[in-house]
Amino acid sequence: MIDFNFLNLIGQPATAIDSSLKILGINDYAKKMFLDIARIKIQENDNLTNKLQNSSFQEIYKIFLQLIEKMNKEQIESINHQVFLTAELSIQLNIKINTVENSTFYLVTASNISQQVNRSTKLKIRYEEQLEVFRNLFDLAPIGLAIKDLEGGFFKVNKGLSEITGYTKEEIVNVPLNKIFPNSTIQREMNLISELISQKEDNFKTEREILKMNGDKIIVVESLHLIRDELDQPYLCIVSYQDITEERNLQKKLIESRQMEELGKLSGGIAHDFNNMLLPVTLCSDLALQEIEKINLPLSNDILKFQNYFRKISTSALRAKILIQKLFQYSKTGIYELTPLKLQDEILKIYNRLKYEAPSHIKLNLEIIDKDLPILGEALGLEQVVDNLVINAFHALKYLQSGIVTIRIFEDFNDAILEIEDNGSGILEEELQRIFTPFYSGQRSSKGQGMGLIVVQTIVYKMNGKLKFYSNPGKGTIFQISFPKLIN
Repeated sequence: MIDFNFLNLIGQPATAIDSSLKILGINDYAKKMFLDIARIKIQENDNLTNKLQNSSFQEIYKIFLQLIEKMNKEQIESINHQVFLTAELSIQLNIKINTVENSTFYLVTASNISQQVNRSTKLKIRYEEQLEVFRNLFDLAPIGLAIKDLEGGFFKVNKGLSEITGYTKEEIVNVPLNKIFPNSTIQREMNLISELISQKEDNFKTEREILKMNGDKIIVVESLHLIRDELDQPYLCIVSYQDITEERNLQKKLIESRQMEELGKLSGGIAHDFNNMLLPVTLCSDLALQEIEKINLPLSNDILKFQNYFRKISTSALRAKILIQKLFQYSKTGIYELTPLKLQDEILKIYNRLKYEAPSHIKLNLEIIDKDLPILGEALGLEQVVDNLVINAFHALKYLQSGIVTIRIFEDFNDAILEIEDNGSGILEEELQRIFTPFYSGQRSSKGQGMGLIVVQTIVYKMNGKLKFYSNPGKGTIFQISFPKLIN
């Protein structure tokens, strides 16, 4: 006969039963649990079937039978199972088959885990609430956010990144990375995260270029933060993207402004010295022409030849004097003295002069689509803008058998538009960002001094205009200038 007094040594409710569910032994903890929860008195030799079938423990009884059946069928020696009776009551059952003195019985231990379950439920609810808050913060954040796996691919992105790129959240996750990040590859993203993992810090920041869905390029600050599990092993990466394109453009304009200021000072000094050197050339050529005109005798061929030479010197000196005036004007820190101009009239004057300067293999066209285009401008500055752009176009067509340069003016909403278009070699991709840099020239010859386009840009800005350009290598280039149209 087995002595079941050892059950009292177990610090939780414990019962020993045989295969007929007869109670062979029960400790005081178990008796108290039955009494407190089900209001049932249980003693040794009672049968659980009779005691529990129609009680509040009926659900436990049914589950208990199922567990016993499963243990016998699958030959399981022990089994654990949680029973959730009500929202406030949960029981943890442990059943183990024991053999003592050739007798087999089931040792059943039970504990009330209601408090633990309630605490766990509350924690789960709180976790779900916090998770929902995180989801909302993640999706509504004013910057782009993404969750990346350790291979560099997007796992989840927010609305902010969708607005930055122009793609939907679903598209960002599925499109190839190089469509969003030019020149990027999966290997590059993996290497970046691998480098981050190898570092002591879990944060990394860099600037990257993003190609938007509409083709625009923007600059963003990419900040990566590695997330590790409880074993300190990395398993995902949270990345933020902040658009800094406007900031970088402002910095670029500030640098350009400083360059313009220094270039203006340089231009003023050059113009002053050049004017001093030009003065004797102008004076001497004019005096020589006056002396020749005083001769009353018939002029010989040699004298006529020299007279023609002096006239050319005088004409070139006059043009140089006009150029000096432009350099002085460019060097001013203030704006031009703008006056009302009719754009079509000024462009016609410039065209009538430039068409005689065009190389023989180049045709210079003028297209005046809209005639009534009054603007506030400065005639000499406008002439210098067109001269520079047209001469650049002539150079672009230098090695072609035939070329076309078109000066075009038209109205676009409330703007007067001036375009200079050529069908030349275009501007290479690597030169596009440098063409407005002082002293930079994309021309291979020594004729280009790199001052033309920066001067054009400065004059256009001082006349309250906007300068854009479009270039297709091998097909040509268009420079487009828009001036605010005067309202009558």
